[in-house]
Amino acid sequence: MRRREVEAAALRAEIEARQPRISREELLARLAAKEKLLFMAVDRDTEKWVRTWQVAGPLLAEIERRELEQMTDEERQQAIEDVLSVVPVD
Repeated sequence: MRRREVEAAALRAEIEARQPRISREELLARLAAKEKLLFMAVDRDTEKWVRTWQVAGPLLAEIERRELEQMTDEERQQAIEDVLSVVPVD
């Protein structure tokens, strides 16, 4: 049993010796850089989404308005009921 413990300790020491050592400050700097990149990506995607809807929103509203003008009263009523059926009621 003692021999296995010694071999395991030697193996652990060998593995640890191969591992590159980085300081705590370096580790924190790497983590901060990764976190910053993550937030930058989220911000970039959010900005892209907002810009898209700033352009597309009014165009879609115009298309919907024109479609509503061409609908019959029954079709409009059905569209309203369809929308209300998926809206959560509090």
